[in-house]
Amino acid sequence: MKKSLAYCFAVACIVSCNTKTVEYPEQDTAADSIQTVLDTAVKDSVLPETPKTLLYDTEIFNYDTAYYVDPNQPQHKFVKYKAVLAMPSRNDSDKLVTDIRFDIMNFATERLMTDPIVATTGYFASVATRFKTEFRAADEFSKSRYFDWTVARFTKNTYQDSRLYCMAKGIYENTGSTPLYGLSYSNWDKKLKEKVEYEDLFSEKDVEDIRNVLVGCMVKKYGVVNEDSLASKGISVEQIAPSRKFLLTKDTIYFVYSPYELGMEAERSVKIPVANKQLRQFMDTTKSIVRYLLED
Repeated sequence: MKKSLAYCFAVACIVSCNTKTVEYPEQDTAADSIQTVLDTAVKDSVLPETPKTLLYDTEIFNYDTAYYVDPNQPQHKFVKYKAVLAMPSRNDSDKLVTDIRFDIMNFATERLMTDPIVATTGYFASVATRFKTEFRAADEFSKSRYFDWTVARFTKNTYQDSRLYCMAKGIYENTGSTPLYGLSYSNWDKKLKEKVEYEDLFSEKDVEDIRNVLVGCMVKKYGVVNEDSLASKGISVEQIAPSRKFLLTKDTIYFVYSPYELGMEAERSVKIPVANKQLRQFMDTTKSIVRYLLED
């Protein structure tokens, strides 16, 4: 039983759970569920030493996910996965392409992991042998190459329109005296089939000007008089800078700051909304994604 739980938990961490349709047990939160699984795995498993380098600089997301709770042992959370989407970073564009899809069959009831059913079309088929081997050996793959056992991760579809597909990445970190729960985002351009990075929107030379816009939005968000008054909210003004973590929508860009990144005495992430048109003069209008964000 302990071995099965550790195995299930390792696979859950490869695909970073929680997206589009997520069902949680009543009176439970995503963070609580993650913490329960994490605590159980730590208690029941012999944790391996984990290298800090990921196999790929690629984010792997899972959507259409449901939690399953064993009625005999409700403190144990098990997850059923379907339809995995991989977003390759530019550094990995030679290894992976826009999407890699496969199914992992329901293993919750019997607490047994069946072999993943691997997609048979597109790019995945062209590298089926390599990826089948890696994902079927999911337990060893995650322990040795991917997952830091002190950090739990999940994803959730946050925003989608005709051009954008954006996901929140949640991180529950229990490495210090106080557990942290943070959010950041990944933005996918469905037309160009690539991730939208900070440098796709803005130039480094405009960092200070964008910072000034951000400060104004923070003053408004926190209801203070001026920039100096932000200190009363626990924000270190000198740490304010445009975040490379952000959520794009058609009208607004939300700059996301992890816990303590702004010196705030808080456990959760901070999102600062800025209207896209407020940043028009700093955006690269030669990019089609920028023109889409600014169009009426």
